Amino acid sequence: MKTELQAHPVTGESPDGQLREATLEEVQTLPNVADKLPGRVWLACLIAAAERFSYYGVQATFQNSIQYGPNDRIPGVLGLGEAMATRINYAFTTIVYILPMLTGAIADGWWGKYKMIKWATGIYLIGLAIMLFTSIPPAMEAGAGPGGFITGLVLIAIGLGGCQSTIVPFIADQYDEVRSRIKVTEKGELVVITRDQTITYIYSVYFWMLNAGSLSSIATTVLEEKVGFWAAYIVSFTCMLLSVILLQIGDKAFVQAPSSGTVLPTACKVVGCSIKNGFKLKTSSPAYQKAIYNRTVPWTEEFHAGICSGFKAVKVCCAWPALWLCVGQASSNGISQAAQMQTMGIPNDAIKTSNAIALVILGIAIQKLLYPALERRKIQFKPMSRITVGLLFMTLALAYGTAVQVMIYHAGPCYQYPTECEAYNHRLPNHVNIFVTVPMYVLVALAEIFAFVTGSEYAYKQAPKDMKSVIQSIYALMTAIGSILGIALTPLSHNPLLVVSWGVVTGIMFVVTCIFWVIFHKYDRT
Repeated sequence: MKTELQAHPVTGESPDGQLREATLEEVQTLPNVADKLPGRVWLACLIAAAERFSYYGVQATFQNSIQYGPNDRIPGVLGLGEAMATRINYAFTTIVYILPMLTGAIADGWWGKYKMIKWATGIYLIGLAIMLFTSIPPAMEAGAGPGGFITGLVLIAIGLGGCQSTIVPFIADQYDEVRSRIKVTEKGELVVITRDQTITYIYSVYFWMLNAGSLSSIATTVLEEKVGFWAAYIVSFTCMLLSVILLQIGDKAFVQAPSSGTVLPTACKVVGCSIKNGFKLKTSSPAYQKAIYNRTVPWTEEFHAGICSGFKAVKVCCAWPALWLCVGQASSNGISQAAQMQTMGIPNDAIKTSNAIALVILGIAIQKLLYPALERRKIQFKPMSRITVGLLFMTLALAYGTAVQVMIYHAGPCYQYPTECEAYNHRLPNHVNIFVTVPMYVLVALAEIFAFVTGSEYAYKQAPKDMKSVIQSIYALMTAIGSILGIALTPLSHNPLLVVSWGVVTGIMFVVTCIFWVIFHKYDRT
């Protein structure tokens, strides 16, 4: 006689004390909540946070070090001017986000994510070491500064390229529970623990820790101004070293999803077959090919379904170039904009830390207050809606930045040529307080929370299991395209054209926001 274990009707536990698996009806009708995260998820997030702490610390110094020379009002290294500094920053970002197409394929097809992360962080650490040791005063006096800076920049870009495609899916891989289970809360309420909610929570934790790490720019920008670039680089080098050490410590604890051989050639065949049949993915399914052409294709229905799912994520990320163009504008031109204002003794590149502070505070508020409140009221705030809200906040942020630039140009003493007045020895900023830029960075933070967090989560959930790094790298590629757009606009990155520069980027973001909602809001229905 067959015996079935029955769950306790109140506790939801099976007789062996374990949480029982939820039925489909329970998943659909009961509140869905996130699971308690295993320690290895927290360790992986800590490694990512240390890497981000290192990156944001060193990246915050780039604009000044490239734009200004050693004897300028604001100390620098290369002295190439705002337009060239902005161009190099965008070029750096382009390299960082093109490389994941290669590193993601290697990680998924041969090495695995863990090995790729170890190699990438090692190269990253070497780049920081070169940048550090060539920036100490004796090395700078010997003329090693510019060469060391460029060499370090290239190695950091290569290391970052390896990290960008792998760290995010690697963190999610550390949670390997796939079942939905019943749980009773302390208030006696029945809820369902689901993988989807847990992955959402993991990405929120990751981005919160990432943004906490970005607070390093406060320390590095102050050290850059008060001590020197070498002191700022020590902070980034130390954090990167911590990340490398933690990777070694967690070697035995991590879930290391094995590589399954590259599936890219087969994926390309599926896409090619779809193109030949009118650019429709459904026409490349094995069943369709067999029924219409009596042809047997070398992929399964499951593989084809995975490609279709992943392609949805790829289409959604088409908004990312415009989004990253705006991030670049706020990061590079925003720092230069701050230098045109009265800084009140604050390093101009330190004002960007208001973005990091806003991300940390607002990230917690949205995750712990807004989303649960919407869930309790049965208000569905689905991925495409969240991304659209993020795009809208980015539009508002850039519109505000445009208004600030107008304000600067209407203020004396130099008006449309701040810090460039002949009578003031090219040193005097216009009479606008630097703190008026803070709301822009807060709006950018809201945009990042709603768009980037949701986008990465959506990419991981939609990606086939053998192509998660590849799909993540496609998102990274969109960032590179955004940087290329930024490079194209750098001829506008000088006085008196900066209002035009800010206005053009704002207009692009507004148009993309509208198009995104019109095309993709239907995805929230499925």
